[in-house]
Amino acid sequence: MDTTLSAGVTGLNAVAVDPVAGLAYATSWSYACVMVIHTDNDSVETVATGTGACAVAVNPVTGKAYVANYGSGTVTVIENGNVVDTTLSTGANPNFVSVDPVANRIFVTCWGGSIWAIDGATNSIMEVASGVNPVAVAADPVSGMAYAADYNGGAVIGIEPARFHDTGVRAVMDPAVSHFTGLSQPTLIGHAVNRWSPNRTGIMGVVNDALPCASSWCWGGGPYDSTATDSVGFFFNWGDSLVWGENLATFTPLEMMAATTNNLGLGTPFAGNRLVFPVYRVDEAAYGVAWRPTELPAPRTPVVQLRQNRPNPFSRSTAIEYQLAAPGRVVLAVYNVAGQRVATLVDAVQGAGEHSASWNGRDGAGWAAAAGVYYVRLKTAQAGAAGRMVLIR
Repeated sequence: MDTTLSAGVTGLNAVAVDPVAGLAYATSWSYACVMVIHTDNDSVETVATGTGACAVAVNPVTGKAYVANYGSGTVTVIENGNVVDTTLSTGANPNFVSVDPVANRIFVTCWGGSIWAIDGATNSIMEVASGVNPVAVAADPVSGMAYAADYNGGAVIGIEPARFHDTGVRAVMDPAVSHFTGLSQPTLIGHAVNRWSPNRTGIMGVVNDALPCASSWCWGGGPYDSTATDSVGFFFNWGDSLVWGENLATFTPLEMMAATTNNLGLGTPFAGNRLVFPVYRVDEAAYGVAWRPTELPAPRTPVVQLRQNRPNPFSRSTAIEYQLAAPGRVVLAVYNVAGQRVATLVDAVQGAGEHSASWNGRDGAGWAAAAGVYYVRLKTAQAGAAGRMVLIR
């Protein structure tokens, strides 16, 4: 046991952590309060809540904590760790809380038979569903759905978000991009497309953000001018670093201008569908081989491994090394930030093992490529990988 913390209260029954603010919240049913732990120095303070505090959830983006008070039929909203922002009335016997940090919506189940949703921006609250005895709820920040377990109703209740309108303007991640990384700023690339018919407009670019990182929206790539087409590549333009654990990268494509008509007879919107892409920053050592018991089999060798080019940045030539677990056709190509292929380095059948290629900073016609960011993509029949390179002149 590393440490034991006490605030002189008993009846502790639920815990939630804010990894951004470095705070842990523990509710006390007996003392009608929440115990707030500062994780940097293990100091403890208490904040009064309603009676029968029994559940807590945190929105790491806003820094607010939501405490369900079973006895008083309320939810206490706490900000900055120790300030009660407001107290909201719910149905009888609230018993569980879940947060959607993307939509800033908070869901509360009540044993008395109701399910409530709180708008985190305005603290407005409304009943959104009902059951016999709802006892737990979980929010999905990707789809916007929430799912509540009804203890005596024998069912799971799905709670839909506000009606979704498909604009036809979409952002799609590259299949090679993983949801898991050990890096603070991994390579996140994809395409934005306009699929309205018959009149398609060009894509201006893509704005991106990552929650709960503190950075504001950034440009994720695009030509930004009249050269735009209805399909452009984008990459995550890092204004911040990922926090450890769960991050929600969001991408919204923007049209160059509204079309005159589409298949609904309307002009298409300037902003397209929002893509939410979960990225989990993990300690790679914790998922390595050294910690595993000897009786477990060794992890399988990845189908492909693409190593960082060297040198990077480069001005004349750079080496790209990669490994194949099985023989097969390999395509190794260089792309610009708009998703256009600049040069094909390898397009051949190769055997399993280590391989290397080089890029001299020129396009397929032999012309010198402009200085900037480029992406190298490795594709086989089984898998793919991508890396980021910087060319300087």
